Amino acid sequence: MFQCSLLTRCLPTALALCLLVACGSPQVADPPQAAERPVIAPPATPDGDAVVEPPSPGALEVSALVSADWLEAHLAHPEVLVIHIGGEEGGSASTGLIPGQVRMAFEDIVVRDRHGIGFVLPEIAVLREAFESAGVSDDRVVVLTGDREGLFAARGFFSLHVLGLGDRVGLLDGGLEQWVEDGRPTADAPADAIRGSISAEPRLDLVVDAQFVLDHLEHPGLQLLDARPPMEYRGAVSGDDVLIPGHIPGAANVFWMDTLRAEDRPLMRSREELEELFLGKEIDSADELIVYCRLGLMASFAFFVAEWLDREVRVYDESYVDWTRQDDYPVVRIVPAASE
Repeated sequence: MFQCSLLTRCLPTALALCLLVACGSPQVADPPQAAERPVIAPPATPDGDAVVEPPSPGALEVSALVSADWLEAHLAHPEVLVIHIGGEEGGSASTGLIPGQVRMAFEDIVVRDRHGIGFVLPEIAVLREAFESAGVSDDRVVVLTGDREGLFAARGFFSLHVLGLGDRVGLLDGGLEQWVEDGRPTADAPADAIRGSISAEPRLDLVVDAQFVLDHLEHPGLQLLDARPPMEYRGAVSGDDVLIPGHIPGAANVFWMDTLRAEDRPLMRSREELEELFLGKEIDSADELIVYCRLGLMASFAFFVAEWLDREVRVYDESYVDWTRQDDYPVVRIVPAASE
Protein backbone atom coordinates (compact mmCIF):
# COMPACT_ATOMS: atom_id res chain seq x y z
CA MET A 1 0.00 0.00 0.00
CA PHE A 2 2.79 2.43 0.87
CA GLN A 3 4.58 1.94 -2.50
CA CYS A 4 1.36 2.46 -4.42
CA SER A 5 0.64 5.67 -2.55
CA LEU A 6 4.16 7.04 -3.15
CA LEU A 7 3.93 6.28 -6.87
CA THR A 8 0.62 8.05 -7.09
CA ARG A 9 2.05 11.18 -5.43
CA CYS A 10 5.23 11.33 -7.54
CA LEU A 11 3.73 10.55 -10.93
CA PRO A 12 2.42 14.08 -11.68
CA THR A 13 5.80 15.62 -10.88
CA ALA A 14 7.62 13.17 -13.12
CA LEU A 15 5.26 13.82 -15.98
CA ALA A 16 5.77 17.55 -15.60
CA LEU A 17 9.57 17.13 -15.77
CA CYS A 18 9.24 15.09 -18.93
CA LEU A 19 7.16 17.76 -20.55
CA LEU A 20 9.74 20.45 -19.65
CA VAL A 21 12.54 18.43 -21.19
CA ALA A 22 10.54 17.73 -24.34
CA CYS A 23 9.15 21.20 -24.93
CA GLY A 24 11.79 23.51 -23.51
CA SER A 25 11.15 26.53 -21.24
CA PRO A 26 7.66 27.91 -21.26
CA GLN A 27 7.04 31.14 -23.18
CA VAL A 28 5.85 34.00 -20.95
CA ALA A 29 3.07 35.87 -22.64
CA ASP A 30 3.21 39.69 -22.79
CA PRO A 31 0.89 41.33 -20.29
CA PRO A 32 -2.33 42.48 -21.85
CA GLN A 33 -2.30 46.15 -22.97
CA ALA A 34 -4.40 48.44 -20.84
CA ALA A 35 -7.55 49.41 -22.60
CA GLU A 36 -7.56 53.00 -23.85
CA ARG A 37 -9.57 55.22 -21.51
CA PRO A 38 -12.66 56.50 -23.23
CA VAL A 39 -12.94 60.28 -23.64
CA ILE A 40 -15.86 61.40 -21.53
CA ALA A 41 -17.59 64.49 -22.81
CA PRO A 42 -18.59 67.13 -20.23
CA PRO A 43 -22.22 67.13 -19.22
CA ALA A 44 -24.48 69.12 -21.47
CA THR A 45 -27.50 71.33 -21.04
CA PRO A 46 -30.83 70.37 -22.65
CA ASP A 47 -29.81 72.63 -25.56
CA GLY A 48 -26.67 70.61 -26.11
CA ASP A 49 -24.19 73.19 -24.80
CA ALA A 50 -21.35 71.93 -22.63
CA VAL A 51 -21.64 72.85 -18.96
CA VAL A 52 -18.63 74.88 -17.81
CA GLU A 53 -17.67 74.24 -14.22
CA PRO A 54 -17.42 77.52 -12.24
CA PRO A 55 -13.91 78.50 -11.14
CA SER A 56 -12.93 77.95 -7.55
CA PRO A 57 -13.39 81.01 -5.30
CA GLY A 58 -10.51 83.43 -5.51
CA ALA A 59 -9.31 82.07 -8.86
CA LEU A 60 -9.91 85.30 -10.81
CA GLU A 61 -6.83 87.51 -11.11
CA VAL A 62 -6.76 91.27 -11.56
CA SER A 63 -4.08 93.77 -12.54
CA ALA A 64 -3.39 96.93 -10.56
CA LEU A 65 -4.64 98.81 -13.65
CA VAL A 66 -7.88 97.39 -15.04
CA SER A 67 -8.91 98.08 -18.63
CA ALA A 68 -12.51 99.00 -19.41
CA ASP A 69 -12.68 96.09 -21.88
CA TRP A 70 -11.70 93.60 -19.16
CA LEU A 71 -14.22 95.01 -16.71
CA GLU A 72 -17.09 95.05 -19.20
CA ALA A 73 -16.34 91.41 -20.07
CA HIS A 74 -16.34 90.43 -16.37
CA LEU A 75 -19.20 92.56 -15.00
CA ALA A 76 -21.39 89.49 -14.45
CA HIS A 77 -18.61 87.44 -12.84
CA PRO A 78 -19.62 86.53 -9.27
CA GLU A 79 -16.20 87.43 -7.89
CA VAL A 80 -16.08 90.95 -9.35
CA LEU A 81 -17.09 93.87 -7.13
CA VAL A 82 -17.03 97.40 -8.56
CA ILE A 83 -16.88 100.26 -6.06
CA HIS A 84 -17.01 104.02 -6.55
CA ILE A 85 -15.47 106.11 -3.76
CA GLY A 86 -17.13 109.52 -3.77
CA GLY A 87 -17.36 112.48 -1.52
CA GLU A 88 -18.24 115.52 -3.52
CA GLU A 89 -21.47 116.86 -4.95
CA GLY A 90 -21.37 116.73 -8.72
CA GLY A 91 -18.49 114.26 -8.67
CA SER A 92 -17.69 111.83 -11.46
CA ALA A 93 -20.63 109.58 -10.48
CA SER A 94 -23.11 112.31 -11.40
CA THR A 95 -23.09 111.12 -15.02
CA GLY A 96 -23.91 107.55 -14.09
CA LEU A 97 -22.42 104.50 -12.42
CA ILE A 98 -21.30 101.15 -13.76
CA PRO A 99 -24.06 98.49 -13.54
CA GLY A 100 -23.83 96.73 -10.19
CA GLN A 101 -21.43 99.32 -8.78
CA VAL A 102 -21.52 99.97 -5.04
CA ARG A 103 -20.85 103.45 -3.70
CA MET A 104 -18.66 104.24 -0.68
CA ALA A 105 -18.07 107.54 1.09
CA PHE A 106 -14.50 108.80 1.09
CA GLU A 107 -15.04 109.96 4.66
CA ASP A 108 -15.38 106.32 5.75
CA ILE A 109 -11.81 105.39 4.84
CA VAL A 110 -9.87 108.39 6.20
CA VAL A 111 -9.53 110.36 9.40
CA ARG A 112 -10.08 114.01 8.58
CA ASP A 113 -8.21 115.37 11.59
CA ARG A 114 -5.68 113.53 13.70
CA HIS A 115 -3.52 115.98 15.65
CA GLY A 116 -4.27 118.59 13.02
CA ILE A 117 -3.39 116.34 10.06
CA GLY A 118 -6.09 115.12 7.72
CA PHE A 119 -6.68 112.23 5.29
CA VAL A 120 -4.72 109.69 7.34
CA LEU A 121 -5.60 106.02 7.72
CA PRO A 122 -8.12 105.13 10.43
CA GLU A 123 -7.66 102.19 12.75
CA ILE A 124 -7.57 98.82 10.99
CA ALA A 125 -10.88 97.74 12.55
CA VAL A 126 -12.59 100.89 11.24
CA LEU A 127 -11.09 100.47 7.78
CA ARG A 128 -12.05 96.79 7.63
CA GLU A 129 -15.62 97.57 8.68
CA ALA A 130 -15.98 100.21 5.97
CA PHE A 131 -14.91 97.86 3.20
CA GLU A 132 -16.80 94.84 4.53
CA SER A 133 -19.95 96.98 4.59
CA ALA A 134 -19.35 97.72 0.90
CA GLY A 135 -19.13 94.01 0.09
CA VAL A 136 -15.38 93.42 0.06
CA SER A 137 -14.26 89.87 0.89
CA ASP A 138 -11.03 87.91 0.69
CA ASP A 139 -12.24 85.98 -2.38
CA ARG A 140 -13.59 88.92 -4.40
CA VAL A 141 -11.80 91.08 -6.96
CA VAL A 142 -12.38 94.81 -6.36
CA VAL A 143 -12.28 97.34 -9.19
CA LEU A 144 -12.26 100.95 -8.00
CA THR A 145 -13.29 104.31 -9.43
CA GLY A 146 -13.44 107.58 -7.51
CA ASP A 147 -13.83 111.33 -7.48
CA ARG A 148 -11.01 113.88 -7.83
CA GLU A 149 -9.60 112.38 -11.06
CA GLY A 150 -9.01 109.04 -9.36
CA LEU A 151 -7.39 110.29 -6.15
CA PHE A 152 -10.18 108.85 -4.00
CA ALA A 153 -9.95 105.53 -5.86
CA ALA A 154 -6.19 105.47 -5.29
CA ARG A 155 -6.77 106.02 -1.57
CA GLY A 156 -9.05 102.99 -1.59
CA PHE A 157 -6.40 101.02 -3.50
CA PHE A 158 -3.77 101.85 -0.88
CA SER A 159 -6.20 101.11 1.97
CA LEU A 160 -7.01 97.65 0.62
CA HIS A 161 -3.29 96.91 0.35
CA VAL A 162 -2.94 97.83 4.02
CA LEU A 163 -5.82 95.43 4.77
CA GLY A 164 -3.85 92.63 3.07
CA LEU A 165 -5.84 92.47 -0.17
CA GLY A 166 -3.23 93.94 -2.50
CA ASP A 167 -3.53 91.16 -5.07
CA ARG A 168 -7.33 91.50 -5.23
CA VAL A 169 -7.75 95.17 -6.16
CA GLY A 170 -7.27 97.32 -9.26
CA LEU A 171 -8.10 100.82 -10.55
CA LEU A 172 -10.24 101.27 -13.64
CA ASP A 173 -8.17 102.99 -16.32
CA GLY A 174 -9.89 106.25 -17.21
CA GLY A 175 -12.35 105.95 -14.33
CA LEU A 176 -16.06 106.59 -14.67
CA GLU A 177 -15.32 109.59 -16.86
CA GLN A 178 -13.83 107.50 -19.67
CA TRP A 179 -16.34 104.68 -19.15
CA VAL A 180 -19.27 107.03 -19.75
CA GLU A 181 -17.59 108.85 -22.65
CA ASP A 182 -16.98 105.51 -24.39
CA GLY A 183 -20.71 104.80 -24.29
CA ARG A 184 -20.43 101.73 -22.08
CA PRO A 185 -23.44 100.57 -20.02
CA THR A 186 -24.37 102.71 -17.02
CA ALA A 187 -26.81 102.67 -14.10
CA ASP A 188 -28.63 105.61 -12.53
CA ALA A 189 -28.26 104.41 -8.94
CA PRO A 190 -25.71 102.40 -6.98
CA ALA A 191 -26.33 98.74 -6.20
CA ASP A 192 -27.10 97.56 -2.68
CA ALA A 193 -24.00 96.16 -1.02
CA ILE A 194 -23.97 92.58 0.26
CA ARG A 195 -21.76 92.52 3.32
CA GLY A 196 -18.39 90.85 2.87
CA SER A 197 -15.80 89.37 5.21
CA ILE A 198 -12.09 90.22 5.34
CA SER A 199 -9.74 87.91 7.23
CA ALA A 200 -6.46 88.71 5.46
CA GLU A 201 -3.50 89.75 7.60
CA PRO A 202 -3.01 93.56 7.54
CA ARG A 203 0.17 94.94 5.94
CA LEU A 204 1.12 97.56 8.49
CA ASP A 205 4.66 97.52 7.11
CA LEU A 206 3.38 99.52 4.11
CA VAL A 207 2.98 102.61 6.31
CA VAL A 208 5.94 104.52 7.73
CA ASP A 209 6.25 107.54 10.00
CA ALA A 210 8.54 110.56 10.23
CA GLN A 211 11.06 108.81 12.47
CA PHE A 212 11.43 105.94 10.00
CA VAL A 213 12.01 108.39 7.15
CA LEU A 214 14.57 110.37 9.18
CA ASP A 215 16.45 107.19 10.10
CA HIS A 216 16.61 106.09 6.43
CA LEU A 217 17.40 109.39 4.66
CA GLU A 218 20.72 108.11 3.33
CA HIS A 219 19.88 104.43 3.27
CA PRO A 220 21.19 102.78 0.07
CA GLY A 221 18.47 101.33 -2.14
CA LEU A 222 15.77 103.50 -0.61
CA GLN A 223 14.34 106.43 -2.60
CA LEU A 224 11.92 109.12 -1.44
CA LEU A 225 9.31 110.24 -3.98
CA ASP A 226 7.42 113.52 -3.53
CA ALA A 227 4.10 113.45 -5.44
CA ARG A 228 3.25 117.16 -5.00
CA PRO A 229 3.25 119.83 -7.70
CA PRO A 230 6.75 121.09 -8.59
CA MET A 231 6.12 124.55 -7.06
CA GLU A 232 5.43 122.97 -3.67
CA TYR A 233 8.36 120.57 -4.00
CA ARG A 234 10.78 123.42 -4.74
CA GLY A 235 9.40 125.56 -1.94
CA ALA A 236 8.11 128.38 -4.12
CA VAL A 237 4.73 127.89 -2.44
CA SER A 238 4.05 126.07 0.79
CA GLY A 239 0.62 124.49 0.44
CA ASP A 240 -2.06 124.42 3.13
CA ASP A 241 -0.87 123.58 6.67
CA VAL A 242 2.81 123.31 5.62
CA LEU A 243 4.98 125.20 8.11
CA ILE A 244 8.24 125.19 6.13
CA PRO A 245 8.19 125.25 2.30
CA GLY A 246 10.40 122.77 0.48
CA HIS A 247 10.85 118.99 0.49
CA ILE A 248 12.50 116.17 2.41
CA PRO A 249 16.22 115.81 1.57
CA GLY A 250 16.94 113.30 -1.18
CA ALA A 251 13.37 113.18 -2.50
CA ALA A 252 12.71 113.05 -6.23
CA ASN A 253 9.66 114.89 -7.54
CA VAL A 254 7.13 112.98 -9.67
CA PHE A 255 3.92 115.02 -9.66
CA TRP A 256 1.08 112.52 -9.59
CA MET A 257 -0.77 114.18 -12.49
CA ASP A 258 2.29 113.76 -14.72
CA THR A 259 1.51 110.04 -14.74
CA LEU A 260 -1.83 110.70 -16.52
CA ARG A 261 -2.61 111.22 -20.19
CA ALA A 262 -5.27 113.80 -19.34
CA GLU A 263 -5.91 116.16 -16.42
CA ASP A 264 -9.65 115.51 -16.16
CA ARG A 265 -9.62 111.70 -15.79
CA PRO A 266 -7.33 108.97 -14.46
CA LEU A 267 -6.29 107.64 -17.89
CA MET A 268 -2.80 106.31 -17.38
CA ARG A 269 0.26 106.84 -19.51
CA SER A 270 1.89 103.62 -20.73
CA ARG A 271 4.26 101.62 -18.57
CA GLU A 272 7.09 102.52 -20.96
CA GLU A 273 6.35 106.23 -20.59
CA LEU A 274 6.21 105.95 -16.81
CA GLU A 275 9.46 104.02 -16.64
CA GLU A 276 11.05 106.77 -18.73
CA LEU A 277 9.55 109.41 -16.42
CA PHE A 278 11.02 107.69 -13.36
CA LEU A 279 14.37 107.24 -15.06
CA GLY A 280 14.42 110.95 -15.90
CA LYS A 281 14.06 111.66 -12.18
CA GLU A 282 17.04 109.37 -11.48
CA ILE A 283 14.87 106.81 -9.73
CA ASP A 284 16.55 103.42 -10.06
CA SER A 285 14.25 100.53 -10.91
CA ALA A 286 15.78 98.50 -8.08
CA ASP A 287 15.12 101.14 -5.42
CA GLU A 288 12.42 100.68 -2.81
CA LEU A 289 10.24 103.78 -2.78
CA ILE A 290 8.79 105.78 0.09
CA VAL A 291 6.13 108.08 -1.33
CA TYR A 292 4.70 111.18 0.33
CA CYS A 293 2.88 114.38 -0.55
CA ARG A 294 1.26 117.05 1.58
CA LEU A 295 -1.42 114.98 3.33
CA GLY A 296 -1.16 111.44 1.91
CA LEU A 297 -3.76 111.65 -0.87
CA MET A 298 -1.44 112.30 -3.83
CA ALA A 299 0.98 109.83 -2.25
CA SER A 300 -1.72 107.16 -2.51
CA PHE A 301 -1.81 107.66 -6.27
CA ALA A 302 1.98 107.45 -6.40
CA PHE A 303 1.70 104.20 -4.43
CA PHE A 304 -0.70 102.84 -7.06
CA VAL A 305 1.64 103.82 -9.92
CA ALA A 306 4.60 102.17 -8.20
CA GLU A 307 2.58 98.99 -7.63
CA TRP A 308 1.55 98.92 -11.30
CA LEU A 309 5.23 99.22 -12.23
CA ASP A 310 6.05 96.32 -9.86
CA ARG A 311 8.11 98.51 -7.51
CA GLU A 312 8.55 97.95 -3.80
CA VAL A 313 6.79 100.89 -2.17
CA ARG A 314 5.59 102.26 1.17
CA VAL A 315 3.70 105.41 2.14
CA TYR A 316 4.67 108.13 4.59
CA ASP A 317 0.99 108.67 5.31
CA GLU A 318 1.12 111.86 7.38
CA SER A 319 3.49 113.25 4.77
CA TYR A 320 5.09 116.67 4.50
CA VAL A 321 2.67 118.51 6.79
CA ASP A 322 3.77 116.17 9.57
CA TRP A 323 7.45 116.44 8.60
CA THR A 324 7.47 120.22 8.98
CA ARG A 325 6.02 119.92 12.49
CA GLN A 326 8.91 117.83 13.77
CA ASP A 327 11.68 119.56 15.72
CA ASP A 328 14.75 120.33 13.60
CA TYR A 329 13.93 117.89 10.78
CA PRO A 330 15.89 118.86 7.65
CA VAL A 331 14.17 120.55 4.70
CA VAL A 332 15.51 121.40 1.25
CA ARG A 333 14.31 124.57 -0.46
CA ILE A 334 15.35 125.12 -4.07
CA VAL A 335 13.95 128.60 -4.68
CA PRO A 336 12.98 131.39 -2.30
CA ALA A 337 9.36 132.35 -1.75
CA ALA A 338 7.94 134.84 -4.25
CA SER A 339 7.69 137.53 -1.53
CA GLU A 340 11.42 137.39 -0.73
